[in-house]
Amino acid sequence: MSTSSADWQPVDPRFFTGNARLRMDTVAPEIAVAAVQFDPGCRNYWHSHPVSQTLIVTDGLGIYQEVGQPAIVLRPGMTLYIGPDVLHWHGATPNCAMTHTAITLNDPERGNAIWAQEVDEETYLRAYDQLQLDEQCTPSDPAGERDATLSPSSGNTNENPSPNHPITTHRPVTAGRDQLGTFAPMFAELNDDVLFGQVWARTDELSARDRSLITITTLMASGITDSSLRFHLDTARNNGITKAEIAEIITHAAFYMGWPKAWAVFNLAKDVWV
Repeated sequence: MSTSSADWQPVDPRFFTGNARLRMDTVAPEIAVAAVQFDPGCRNYWHSHPVSQTLIVTDGLGIYQEVGQPAIVLRPGMTLYIGPDVLHWHGATPNCAMTHTAITLNDPERGNAIWAQEVDEETYLRAYDQLQLDEQCTPSDPAGERDATLSPSSGNTNENPSPNHPITTHRPVTAGRDQLGTFAPMFAELNDDVLFGQVWARTDELSARDRSLITITTLMASGITDSSLRFHLDTARNNGITKAEIAEIITHAAFYMGWPKAWAVFNLAKDVWV
């Protein structure tokens, strides 16, 4: 494996809309690790990876979308796994820059990326509008003025890591089988394959963002404030629910479900929306 400390270079304009910079940190036959800085409004083209890619968001605010799926917001500290041959795009929001580190595995015959068409303005703005973000950001520092990379060999642990669970795409939920597979196999199957594998995937009928709102409110009403609520709070943030929105949701629900329950949920939520 070879490593490189090359300076930031402009990205290939054939595969990006807008301005972005790239710094290759690790290049080897089996893996490439690169930091990418997107200026506001910049995004890459639709593309896929023959093996897989992991994105680690280190700065700013961004958008990620798979073909036929709703967009999700990218925030610092979030880790995104992209499975093989998943057609997708990602980039900065219109008003905020975004930096991420991309860890991409290489296929000896197909390379590490297969590029498709440009993400047109209509698709980009529709994805942005869907997230309903309350953007509060400043432009990222110019390239070269700070080291935003979080790579496996850097030792950088990010001073303010996000408490979010990593977002996983096209990776099945296995919590039921992992914890109850031998004791209650049918329940485990329903949890992993039906609830998360089918119901949560019905985004044409109800968006993932709306499902998060419903789930959090239902758990709060039931007095469930354990790890399952924390998981769904993390998921809600990943699905684009803002800090202002979750605070308003909990405050509104407190009048119908009870003040102590609201306190319990707030104590969890304030550690998710930091």
